[in-house]
Amino acid sequence: MCYYYQHSPVLLHESIEALNIRPNGIYLDCTFGMGGHSKHILSKLYKGGKLLSFDCDPETYVYSKAICDNRFYYIHSSFSNIYNYLLAFNLIGNVDGIIIDLGISSHQLSNSERGFSFYNDGPLDMRMDNTRGKPLFDWLVSAKEYEVNSILKSFGDEKHSIYISKNIKAYIEKNRITRTKELSKAISTVNSWHNNKTHPATCSFQAFRVYINNELEEIKTILTISLAALSKHGRLVVLSYNSIEDKLVKAFIYNNIHKCILKSFSKIKPSKQEANYNYSSRSAVLRFAEKI
Repeated sequence: MCYYYQHSPVLLHESIEALNIRPNGIYLDCTFGMGGHSKHILSKLYKGGKLLSFDCDPETYVYSKAICDNRFYYIHSSFSNIYNYLLAFNLIGNVDGIIIDLGISSHQLSNSERGFSFYNDGPLDMRMDNTRGKPLFDWLVSAKEYEVNSILKSFGDEKHSIYISKNIKAYIEKNRITRTKELSKAISTVNSWHNNKTHPATCSFQAFRVYINNELEEIKTILTISLAALSKHGRLVVLSYNSIEDKLVKAFIYNNIHKCILKSFSKIKPSKQEANYNYSSRSAVLRFAEKI
């Protein structure tokens, strides 16, 4: 299953309820984005509460400035670096709740310069943190056809990965792909519209973004960090938007249930009303668990 994009917090009420917020507790929002979850968490905290919000996208700093609250701390960080901050704040084993929303937000999609959208033409970048790493257009030039095929198949469940990878490399030989519309065109000439609903480049763009940002390894890392950070009866809440992410989250929770470290609750999916109102919520799955 491919990504649907998050334009507003999905399952907002349900995810905040799943945190089971203690008014004087300590909470982590590992995906601050535009601050939707953070603002709701703060609204339920007393003076003694604390919220640390992280995001790997440096552009989210602008949204953090709108929150003037001495209980709130914003930190620009990838998942894999959060552990160092928790050590610095002496929070290992002392966190009452953690929320991780794995959706891509509207501010990232609407900025064509970020290169996430096949609808808006812009540089073919796709880095969540555009201050580090290699943009997608650089990688595509040096990548072998079999590598492109592997990425499309593994991270996008793309059924036409062989033909798309061949066409992308053929296109690059004639015209170096540096723009999102160019990549979308190279994909769309092979892959047709599905039931007139899903753009032909949806799964491929997902796959490239997951690869460029090392997303699956980052998810595994933050789940492991979360387990160490949580206090007894602390809650872990994760929103995922495709089957690849959800399998990772589900496996992590169930593995730790068998180890008697976590207890889980029934997964939650959007209501028909929310799915109709917010198209991006249709693929969402909310899973949450409590540390025993």
